[in-house]
Amino acid sequence: MSGKLRFIWIDDDPQREVESRNIEERFNIEVNFIEVKEGSLNNVLEEILSQKEPDLILMDHKLQDNVDQALFNTGSTASEILREKWPSCPIVCITGVKIEDVGSYKRSLYEDVFKVENISKYYLTLISIAKSFKKLRSKNPDNVEGLFSLLKAPNEDKKRLLTILPNTLKKDFSDPSLPVFISRWVRKTLIAKPGFLYDRLWTATLLGIKEEGLRKVETIFSGAKYKGIFSDDSNERWWQSGLRKILSSQIVDPELIYPWEQGRKLAGITEKDHSICYASGEAFPETVAFIDETATKRAPMRLKYTVPHPQFEESLFFEEIRMMKAEE
Repeated sequence: MSGKLRFIWIDDDPQREVESRNIEERFNIEVNFIEVKEGSLNNVLEEILSQKEPDLILMDHKLQDNVDQALFNTGSTASEILREKWPSCPIVCITGVKIEDVGSYKRSLYEDVFKVENISKYYLTLISIAKSFKKLRSKNPDNVEGLFSLLKAPNEDKKRLLTILPNTLKKDFSDPSLPVFISRWVRKTLIAKPGFLYDRLWTATLLGIKEEGLRKVETIFSGAKYKGIFSDDSNERWWQSGLRKILSSQIVDPELIYPWEQGRKLAGITEKDHSICYASGEAFPETVAFIDETATKRAPMRLKYTVPHPQFEESLFFEEIRMMKAEE
């Protein structure tokens, strides 16, 4: 896999070309910004499809103000047409409307949906998606073991991973849409749900320390860092099994049973680095929970102060998503 990444950005707002140039210059990639003018989208799509498949397409979701509504009403409609010829090309939605206003079916046509005003926060994610799809197209796995190799999965996790793999990723590895299926499962399940992989807050809590304390010792755990396809430096993950293995090699004390006890003994960690329960202030929070049913904020907590979150289903081998108990 070599050569400069090539993006196509399809939009009806010419002012967004400035953002496309920012991506191009910062990451040394080629971004072809295509402004869709009134009634021109059909011609634009024909021209795009006559060219070489890009590594990623950025699509404005709301195109209906400027295009022929008899043919198209949103960028998702155009995405369906592009997918017919390029079934494994990642298409990311860039929108000025609220993400929740993009219907679930239309969202399913995109690899992800990002607010245009926050797009700079997702530069590294876009690069990760493009590079990972490029790798999948150049090294499409022939079987499950090939997929595990692309994930760089630890041997001790493979049996459990096989159990939770969707059937689509166990059977037909000749499907031209396979990279899309792999992307959806890796990004929306394996990476998104804590269990096999932990984010920074879950990792720190497992070690019994605050996120600030994790920065002091994270180099020790570099071998556990997730480096497989769709790894994203702006949204880091660590293999939980790897964290535990490295921790047990660092702290050998039969009296320390739990990882949140062992982690506090790592060199450089002081009492100020110790995590505490958000709900009670007690030591040794065992889990991460949302502070209430509607909040997006999470915090370390003792299990006894939490309940299962009603908006999340329990999944095999993944952590149960919990929230803080309401005050009685």
